[in-house]
Amino acid sequence: MKKMMKVIAASALISGATVASLSTVAAEETPEVIEGEEVTQVERYQPVIGKVVETETTEEGLTITVENEENSLITIFPLTDDVVIGSNTGERLDTDSIEEGTELYVFYDRTKPMLMIYPAVIYPEVVIIPDEESVDQVKVGRFDENYLSEDKKLQVFINEETVLENKAGEAIEEADLAGREWAVFYDIETKRLPAQTTATKIIALDPIEEDEELVWYPIEEDSYAENGTTMIALRAAAESFGYEVKWERGTVKISGADKSAALTIGEAAYQLNGETVELAQAPVVKEGKTYVPQALLEELMK
Repeated sequence: MKKMMKVIAASALISGATVASLSTVAAEETPEVIEGEEVTQVERYQPVIGKVVETETTEEGLTITVENEENSLITIFPLTDDVVIGSNTGERLDTDSIEEGTELYVFYDRTKPMLMIYPAVIYPEVVIIPDEESVDQVKVGRFDENYLSEDKKLQVFINEETVLENKAGEAIEEADLAGREWAVFYDIETKRLPAQTTATKIIALDPIEEDEELVWYPIEEDSYAENGTTMIALRAAAESFGYEVKWERGTVKISGADKSAALTIGEAAYQLNGETVELAQAPVVKEGKTYVPQALLEELMK
C-alpha cells in the first residue's frame, strides 16, 4: 500500500508528480553499459538555480530565501543539519559559505512533502555553490542496478579513484550505495544518450522509499493572515493528513502515528512530542473553529 504524501496547497506554484521506484543498486556487480536508452522519465530532483536574497538563523539552523535566475520566483529553504552543502567539485562547505548574494543550486525531491504556499517552504537535500573556475557537474537522484539515472540521461561508472561518502562525510564502500539516492560529482561525460561518466565523487543520500500518493489540502479556502503569519483551520487540515483532533479539558490535542501535539487557545507555546515549541501567533477560535499558524502543520509533516 502506498503511503500518503502530506502536501498543503494554496496554489499550484510548483508541480509535483510522482514517478515509479526503480530497483536498488546491486553494487557488487559490474554495471552493464547501456546503449541508446530512451529517455522516458523526468528528473525527480529539481534544482532551483538562483541567488540568496535573505538569510535568517532559526532553531533549525540557517534559512535562506532564494530568487531564481529569471527573478520570477521566491523560495524559502530551511538548511537543517542533514542538508549536504558543497561545491560542484565535491568539496564540503558549511552554512558560513552562504550569505546574501550567494549564487547556488538547491536540489530538492519534488515527490516529498512540501507546503504549497507562496513563497514555498521546501526542505532541500543538497545545496551546491558553484566554483566558477571548475567545469565539474553534479547530478542528484536515483540510479538503478546499472548505475543509470532514473531519468535515463546519465550512466555512472566507479573506479579506484572515485571518492565514496555518506551524508556525514564518512568514507563508505561501493556496496553501501545500494538502496540510497546519490549526489554524483563528475567532470567529463560522453556525447551520447545516455551520457556516460566516471564519477569523481558520490555522496550516498537518504534511503530510497516507496513513492507516495499526493494529498492536497487547500489552505486558501479557510485561512487568513495575522501579523504576517498564515493561520489555518486546524481540524480540517490535520484530519486530512490522518491526525486525530480533540478537545480535552480546555486543551486541543492532536494525535498521529508518530507525532502528537497539545496546545491551549491564546498561548503561543505548545507541546510537540513532549517538547515545548513557540508559535509566531497564539491559536485562536473564530466562528467555532480553531486556527493555528501553518508552522504547526509544518512540524507535524516533518
